[in-house]
Amino acid sequence: RLVIREIEYDLSGESGRTPIEIVQFNDTHLNYVNDKDWENKSECILATYKGRSWKRDGSSTENANRLVEYASLFDQTVVTGDILDYRSQGCLEMTKKLMFDRLPGALFTFGNHESTVHMQEADHICDTEDTLEAAHAELKDVWPNDTKYVSKIISNKDGIEMAMIVAVDNGPHAYKHTEIREGLTRDIAIARGKKIPILLFEHCPISTRGGLSDDKYTWFYS
Repeated sequence: RLVIREIEYDLSGESGRTPIEIVQFNDTHLNYVNDKDWENKSECILATYKGRSWKRDGSSTENANRLVEYASLFDQTVVTGDILDYRSQGCLEMTKKLMFDRLPGALFTFGNHESTVHMQEADHICDTEDTLEAAHAELKDVWPNDTKYVSKIISNKDGIEMAMIVAVDNGPHAYKHTEIREGLTRDIAIARGKKIPILLFEHCPISTRGGLSDDKYTWFYS
């Protein structure tokens, strides 16, 4: 089943405008290895598959299909990361078929799992580069939009520009990429000129817990 939270913002400052509807979802965690993975014989990928039983063999595809069907009802879709559970060829194949091919015009961000190849404890030597930059280099040619920063102005059905959507990779629990700083600098100026708000989408939420010494969540956002 889908758990849905609806939020309504009046961002226009004017009455009578036709609203826009945006749906955001994440964490489908598609977990699968295909024939290419077995042929490549990556010790790291196959060890992760062996140890990672959660959602194994594409068991989350039913929920993913529900999400895609639900997203068809909205003006804009944003998928904010952890789409694939780890960077296997099988996970990429499922992500392309279930998400990228079926959601034209949607924006997709990385989470913290898109760069992952090694998960769960397994006795092996990792022979696949498990770094953020390696993930961006591998996925940039199959990802529908820029993997680090993407922006888009969305208009309502009357053609009125209503908001700028910005989607970023903050999967490392930080804003590490130069593209984010440069993109925001450019797009804030554009949005101000057009007098439209910016809606920022990312995988890791911004902490509002204050960073107290006994705050067990602070590490996640540092």
